[in-house]
Amino acid sequence: MNYRREYKYLIRSEMLDTLREEFLPYLDYDQYSESMPGKEYTVRSVYYDTFNLQCYHEKANGIKERKKYRIRGYNNGGSGDKVFLEIKRKNNEFISKDRALIALHQVNPFLENKILFSDESDYKNAALKWQYHFHIESLSPTMLVVYDREAYQCKFGSGLRITFDKNLRSTATTEVGNLFSEPEWKYSLKDNFVLEVKFPDRLPAWLIKLLMKHNLQRTSVSKYLHSVEDNFIHRNQFNLKVI
Repeated sequence: MNYRREYKYLIRSEMLDTLREEFLPYLDYDQYSESMPGKEYTVRSVYYDTFNLQCYHEKANGIKERKKYRIRGYNNGGSGDKVFLEIKRKNNEFISKDRALIALHQVNPFLENKILFSDESDYKNAALKWQYHFHIESLSPTMLVVYDREAYQCKFGSGLRITFDKNLRSTATTEVGNLFSEPEWKYSLKDNFVLEVKFPDRLPAWLIKLLMKHNLQRTSVSKYLHSVEDNFIHRNQFNLKVI
């Protein structure tokens, strides 16, 4: 499992064009953004949580070591499309992921032990970890979270990855099969986008200089947390503790 650092910044939308222009001399679009007509793609995740929303509360209460469980797909797929079972681990500013590829229509049968990964599958260990946590923590689908992403990688092979995540929208869900649906959305972080910076060791000097130039301050912004709060708390559906 490879660990890397992750820094996040919440930025006003009117700064997007300026930052893109200043970053691009040092970056290339990643292969996914490069292949899309608008140089961006849609990220879709169904987050799983416990009955009392333990994952949400761990984030809201600032727990340094925590996990998120989600099923992730991209763009406008269907039930036969491949998606990822993901466990995202956070330890202070370090992150790591377990990922297993599976068809969307096979997710529920797999979690219910009705189908198995073959011994030859490269994803078997990651899938079994997801299945273990699903049962031991009694996880269930909670929130569909969707946003549009511009993704870049360092031109110079440093391992730096930068994403601009825009138009964060969400809805409560109880079915992973809703991953590619288009329901009535609740929009969060309006007039803002999230800059995510992921890197293995240290930030390059050019990026530090640009972050300082625009006085960009790191924050702990969480798409899942904002989605839960905007769908549940603001509608008084749950009595959640927020810090």
